[in-house]
Amino acid sequence: MIAELALQFVRSALLKPNSSRSSDDQKILEKHAAGMLFFVVSCRILPLPNKGPGAWGGIHICGRAPINVTGAQSKSEIGDALYGGNDPADNSGVLSYIRLEYTGYAFSEEKEANGFTFYGVGNGTVVDHLQSYKGSDDGLEWFGGTVNVKYLVATDNSDDSFDWTAGWCK
Repeated sequence: MIAELALQFVRSALLKPNSSRSSDDQKILEKHAAGMLFFVVSCRILPLPNKGPGAWGGIHICGRAPINVTGAQSKSEIGDALYGGNDPADNSGVLSYIRLEYTGYAFSEEKEANGFTFYGVGNGTVVDHLQSYKGSDDGLEWFGGTVNVKYLVATDNSDDSFDWTAGWCK
């Protein structure tokens, strides 16, 4: 089950905002309260030797919702993926009952990976019951977008627990 979700996540997470999405790609990761999904560096999905802050880059989602910068689009800090647009109801799928551990990585002072990063994600996206644990940068960061979130926890991240760069759009 976890391997299937991981493959679905990788396929969905690599989509750029201007590419087409199938209905299968709309569901990024979803798990019920009875079994929270954990992404840790010691699991089979990400077998990295360092089980500590900064071991892997976290989850980054680029959507098509409005952003608070000049122009309708911008490029993400990681991978220079385009994000933003004019669809406040953009649907980037579901992120529910997920805990990320030991995320974040500083490529430079201006380019840092967080636990969860939302680039122009719209309010058609479901985001709830997330935890970022012991990351090397922000627990959760938003770059514009209109996504509504609930039940978020950021524990012992080295920078901000919650960070809004380019604000949140109404």
